[in-house]
Amino acid sequence: MPTFFHLEKILACLGYLLSLTVPIHSQSALDSSEFTQLIRPAQELLTARKYEEAAVTAKKLLSDLSRKGSYPTHYEAFIYIVLGDCSFGQHEWPQARDYYQRGLKDQVDKSLRSDLLNRLGRLYLETKDFEKAGPPLEEALQLRREIYGDQHLLVADVINNLGIRYLHIGDFIESLNYQQQALRIRQAGLEPDDPQLGQSYNNLGQCYEDMGDLTAATDAYENALLRYPLHTGLDKERADVLLNLGNVFFQKDELIRARMNFERAMDLYQDIGDVDGQAICLNNLGNIAFQEDRFRQAEQLIRRALHIREDLYGVSHPDVAASWSNLAMIYRMRDEPDQAIAALRKCLLALNFHPDQENFLDQVNGYQPLINALYNLADLYYVKFLLSDDPEFLGQALTQLDHNDEVLDYLRIRYETRGSRLNLVAIGHEVYSFAISILLELQKITGESRYWHRAFRYSEKSKALLLLDGMYRSKARTFGDVPEQILAEVDTLERRIVELEKEKYLYQQARTNAFPLDSLENLLFLTRQSFSQKLKEINSRYPRYYQLRYENPIPSVPRIQQELLDTNQTLIEYFVGVDLVVFVLNRDQFDVVLVPLNRDFETQLDTIVPLIRRFPFESTQRLSENLQTYSSAAFNLYRYLIAPLEARLKNNLVIVPDDKLGFLPFDALLTERVDSIFNLRDHPYLIRKYAISYNFSASQLEEMKGKPVMSNGTRYLGFAPEFAGMQSEGLNELIFNDQEVQEAKAKLGGKTFIGNEATKRNFIRTQQNYGILHLATHGKVNSAEDDFSFLAFARTPGMPQSEYLLYLKEIYALPIQAQMVILSACETGTGKLYRGEGIASIARGFSYAGASSLIATRWSVNDKTTTDLMDYFLDDIKQGMTKDRAIQQATLQYIGSQNHRYAHPFYWSSFMAIGDMRPLIFDMTLAWPVGLAVVLLLTVIWYFRKIKVSKRR
Repeated sequence: MPTFFHLEKILACLGYLLSLTVPIHSQSALDSSEFTQLIRPAQELLTARKYEEAAVTAKKLLSDLSRKGSYPTHYEAFIYIVLGDCSFGQHEWPQARDYYQRGLKDQVDKSLRSDLLNRLGRLYLETKDFEKAGPPLEEALQLRREIYGDQHLLVADVINNLGIRYLHIGDFIESLNYQQQALRIRQAGLEPDDPQLGQSYNNLGQCYEDMGDLTAATDAYENALLRYPLHTGLDKERADVLLNLGNVFFQKDELIRARMNFERAMDLYQDIGDVDGQAICLNNLGNIAFQEDRFRQAEQLIRRALHIREDLYGVSHPDVAASWSNLAMIYRMRDEPDQAIAALRKCLLALNFHPDQENFLDQVNGYQPLINALYNLADLYYVKFLLSDDPEFLGQALTQLDHNDEVLDYLRIRYETRGSRLNLVAIGHEVYSFAISILLELQKITGESRYWHRAFRYSEKSKALLLLDGMYRSKARTFGDVPEQILAEVDTLERRIVELEKEKYLYQQARTNAFPLDSLENLLFLTRQSFSQKLKEINSRYPRYYQLRYENPIPSVPRIQQELLDTNQTLIEYFVGVDLVVFVLNRDQFDVVLVPLNRDFETQLDTIVPLIRRFPFESTQRLSENLQTYSSAAFNLYRYLIAPLEARLKNNLVIVPDDKLGFLPFDALLTERVDSIFNLRDHPYLIRKYAISYNFSASQLEEMKGKPVMSNGTRYLGFAPEFAGMQSEGLNELIFNDQEVQEAKAKLGGKTFIGNEATKRNFIRTQQNYGILHLATHGKVNSAEDDFSFLAFARTPGMPQSEYLLYLKEIYALPIQAQMVILSACETGTGKLYRGEGIASIARGFSYAGASSLIATRWSVNDKTTTDLMDYFLDDIKQGMTKDRAIQQATLQYIGSQNHRYAHPFYWSSFMAIGDMRPLIFDMTLAWPVGLAVVLLLTVIWYFRKIKVSKRR
């Protein structure tokens, strides 16, 4: 469990606060020193945890004050603090809240108000009312910063409590940021063994535990234990840490060590009479018994915990919910689904989940437990369906998953950090996978196509939502009625965050001393918080911005068919679950195909790309094996992915991959078995039959196609840096990149930056004025920190990396307006895979930043090959060909011009077209009227669509 700013320290500060905040009034009947003496007995009783006696003493002082006549209103507020703390210590939450709120009604100064607000926020955290905890804690933090500055220990206390709030709502990365900031401040102002550092380490441990980093969690907890020695009045704090350590060992399946820690914590809780802690230990010991298949003992222990918790908190509390959830697991394992369902229903009530009420998610007291409970309840209803064949149980299961979808949407808006939102997206993928399987089952039973439509919606929600959020944010900026000055402030803060994160990354890479790094992290935390507050202000003051930012609907199947697809296009959207679900959309047809999967599919999928990439480097002895295995995998994957759909397919395929399919070059699949594995130029590659483009989702395609055609839509800008002497940095010299962009300029006109002129600064300065951006350079994926994958530009001697490497983090923040971005660089279409979100590639960064279409690469290719392919491609683009057809024809022309070795997919299947495939208009006499017509049409469609959405609400 997290630890709060403990009571003894609060009371030690009370006298200081009195002297600081209460002026001595010569007219008053009672000055501050006299009042300090009068309140001291109540303080001492409170410190000794004699809450009832302390409360009686404080109430008597309050009564005496009212008879004395003149006294500052601060005095009453201090008494209400003591009374509130007494009620808090006795778990009398409503009474404690009432006392703190009474203190806030008095005319008190900033320091005292911040103290009351911090306590009120802490109380809401204790009662799991996380929505209400935020505002008082944020105001308390603002006030304390105004009084004490950013680095005061009292500021750290509020930051600590805000970190606990983020932890409980599941935004564990933001919680980690807050706890690290609190620790930095405390390390600077306290002795190394101070218990407050133990508190910070314990809370950090919980963040790491939720992130799945159990090693870092263990280290943090052990650091906390060092600050909580035995027999020093810190037994509760020590017990809390032992409990958390036990949880880590439980997750590692080290049940003996887990039990030992739980029992040690139980002894300490019993010594101090902490029944809440005892209940947690009983519940956790029950979970160990469950893991050991001792179900009867597990039930007994968990029921003991449940009785304590219900006596302590009533029926509505997340700890009560946890016990009901654990009991449901026991009943499930004993094949008692009805009892398990009843237990989970009580779990939902304990989580304060009442979906029939207005704004019901605001009242929930545990979001992650709610997601788990709803999913498990859906699973139990599905079991009931399997036992009975009654489709009513499928409907019940689907209802729970629909609720889970609502919870995920609710949290996605509230989570502030990318890491936490990525975790939420991964959870969503599991939820949507289950929902899709149920919807397909319902369609099979009923024959109703509406279930297919709902399944497609969930497939869309499982793909690239964070990328889509970025696009919606851009739209909200344009149409959200926010004053330019405020948007400029947001831009300044966002750029500052990017610069600080980049600087931090470079410091870490250089392994320099920790002092400037600590300073950077502190500044980064403060800037992020300013940015967050500014966005909250915009969301609350400009409802239209909020609507455009967060309430954009997933496009329906009919809308995609009529507005996104041409008559010769087929959109194929894959969803990888237990089986492969394929949604096939044509202008006049919508089908769903279910393809059973086995281990062979995953083996072939994991094999094919490494085989292609290894081809040029294989020894003569291994070459035959490589080609044989490739041809087998390429044909088998075709049979899984394309053959079952073949009768439905048009000539141009728009592929929306899922999970590992995002790495696969579909172009290189083989439509037939090959007799001669060495005749590579004659192989039946899929690209011979179809022009292929890719998209992150259909929703993202809608956004990319919806961008207005700018007047500079076909102005060309090319960059070809020189990398002589940079081999030691992994940047080999490119021989043909300058030729590539010079030939492109000869075809398209425009401007080029060659050699030392092809700098990062020149690109950022000029890119917004051009419609075609062409970067013939090096790209590099950073698999450890994907935000710092980069494109390389020209470097002068002594130039730091930050001035010649354009990081993905920076690309996200660029205002890209280009109709097409050609990333003629290595590894721009690949990166780290995030389940449910896709591949974090450099191409994705340009899409997020505003590009309408992209040409990217999956792996490093010889720059002569790239030059030839781009030459063919741009010839066809200049003739008005669609981009997917142009990349197809360029590839086929390349294959036909090569010998068998260089016709291998390694040299051409790296290239991929993403986004809007419509042709570019090079006749500038037509560009303005066509562009204007498109803008007007999109505006009218957007306007009427928003009216329809508003009416549905």
